[in-house]
Amino acid sequence: MKTGAERYLESRLEDPEYRLLYDTIRTQMTKVPEDTSKRTSREHLLDAMNLGPSGFIEAQEAQGQRQMVNSDVLPTDIGYTHTKEDYEALGFTFGAVVEDDPLFQNATLPEGWSRKGSSHSMWSYIADQRGVERVGIFYKAAFYDRSAHMSITNVGGKLASDFIYGESSLRDDADRTKKTLDEMWPILTDLERLAFVQSLHGWVERWRESPHIYGQETNVVMIRSKYEALALKYLPSIQVLASYVRW
Repeated sequence: MKTGAERYLESRLEDPEYRLLYDTIRTQMTKVPEDTSKRTSREHLLDAMNLGPSGFIEAQEAQGQRQMVNSDVLPTDIGYTHTKEDYEALGFTFGAVVEDDPLFQNATLPEGWSRKGSSHSMWSYIADQRGVERVGIFYKAAFYDRSAHMSITNVGGKLASDFIYGESSLRDDADRTKKTLDEMWPILTDLERLAFVQSLHGWVERWRESPHIYGQETNVVMIRSKYEALALKYLPSIQVLASYVRW
């Protein structure tokens, strides 16, 4: 039999504003994203009635991102391209898997690194002291298909992709400002710059081999001219890096 306090809490949770406050406080206290699959059918029904069939799913996912960013855990699925030792080499430390929620494990970030949200509710990331994304985190908080994983970011490779598609690897979570490639370049390491050059070369080769998929020759000329201007401006050892690339 439920106590009076439990019945009172259930009645208050029917209020969307109170429910949001309750979820926020619970997350701050536990530092672990809520396992939405354990919500009752009644809770799902109330949310759907208040927010609409798709609205309450979107709200769950947005809340999941906020909880992930403010948590002390990381996904147990660390991706297939890197090992736990690779993360530890960056400065991560890992603890036990969260009790009753094997999606997550307790973890500590490298000193000076921080968690950031993104414009997509299922994605957040971890940035280093420079503000550069080093780890991407996927967390789908929807109760019917809850999943999470993370992966180490290839900084130079991602920058090359962002360069082509007009995005940025350095983002400000508060106002979504994006730094240009010119602004990014001085803070990159030589290895990150080399990864950028190699990745950009790969894009150009794919364009040449499959123009019907990746674009016409004008794209190749445009990317090459942009790269050459950038290289002349910033690379102190352009001869070394250029030896890896044959246009």
